[in-house]
Amino acid sequence: MLEKNDLFEELTLEMSKYLAKAPCGNGCLSLNGCFWSIGQLKKNHDNLKVRGDFSSVSSEICHFKHRKRVESTEYNIPPELDEDYTKTKQITEDSKSWKLPVKECVLKERRWLFFLNREIAFKTTVSAVACKEVEYGTSSCGLRVVSVTSDTVPDALDLSQLRLILTRQLLIKILLKQGFSVLSESETKEDCVRLHLTLNPALKIPDSITIVVGVVKNIHTSKKESEIDPEQYQRLREKDMEEASIHKYGSNVREDSWKSFISSLASSSMKLDFLQSKISHPVSLDMSEGVVPNREKSYKGPQFLLYNYARLVSVLRSFDKKVNEGVYPPLVSLEDVDFSLLSEEVGTENTSPSTDVCQNIFNVGYQTNHAEYFPTLQHCPRLSNVTIMV
Repeated sequence: MLEKNDLFEELTLEMSKYLAKAPCGNGCLSLNGCFWSIGQLKKNHDNLKVRGDFSSVSSEICHFKHRKRVESTEYNIPPELDEDYTKTKQITEDSKSWKLPVKECVLKERRWLFFLNREIAFKTTVSAVACKEVEYGTSSCGLRVVSVTSDTVPDALDLSQLRLILTRQLLIKILLKQGFSVLSESETKEDCVRLHLTLNPALKIPDSITIVVGVVKNIHTSKKESEIDPEQYQRLREKDMEEASIHKYGSNVREDSWKSFISSLASSSMKLDFLQSKISHPVSLDMSEGVVPNREKSYKGPQFLLYNYARLVSVLRSFDKKVNEGVYPPLVSLEDVDFSLLSEEVGTENTSPSTDVCQNIFNVGYQTNHAEYFPTLQHCPRLSNVTIMV
């Protein structure tokens, strides 16, 4: 039995229970005399004031009936006198006992839009993260055993095979974090979940779940990259990281004492390039010889992520040091934070793109009387003891 530690999962569960016991039942809400089915709940990441914090697609026939009803002068009834309108507002009352209560629910352009009570949502989420720390969002899976295998690869890897290996390593880390027991390559067990990672989309293995890993392509030829091997790509990334570090630390970066640091940055950059997009999708990389900060064009690049991660770690460590020295007062209690000040969209939206690897987890830094929300790669709101190396 999974333990629901994630607030989004809890909201989905509460919504499902609510719809199941609603008078119309079967996952429906009533609006203007029609029943409207509720599909899978989606968490939105931008334009929240218009799109809602969460949304769900309604059926086409429901949308058609709703439009005809709204456009008809025959049914020009003031909302406050419309019984069905009142029913839709009932969810705001019934959800007041939820951890994430719904402030408003509307049907617009074939979508149900759910607007949360922002002040309560932030306070609840921040409190949950602060309480559970690195365990926030994880589930207790008991004794579930998983076997993770992949295609056999040669000693001389190409970039696609390297992506396959990195994906397997990351998947094992995620499963272990979620409480699963993962068998080693030499272990076998009959009663287990079998996962197999492959580059071959046509491969089917009996009694196994097949996960297809997309190949690595050259962005200029749109073909699978076969000329550049992992060592060569590592050297390209080392040049990129060296050039970026020169702007920050000066020409001393070219000295031998910096080689280990630059190599580590390059290795992390490669992993971000390979793993930031959906695993089943191919990755297109710029293999040009010159300095190319962003070789994978669908995100802001590893320099941006690594720099901002390091900056946050530095800020938090410096703050903790100043608190210990008596220069700064400690952070105020969450009970004393005025979350109602989070009224601007820039303060509440997750502006980073979603990926398969990066979960949308809250990280909060707050001053004396207000809070500010930052998206982060980490579960824990304190970054000083964590690392993003994968």
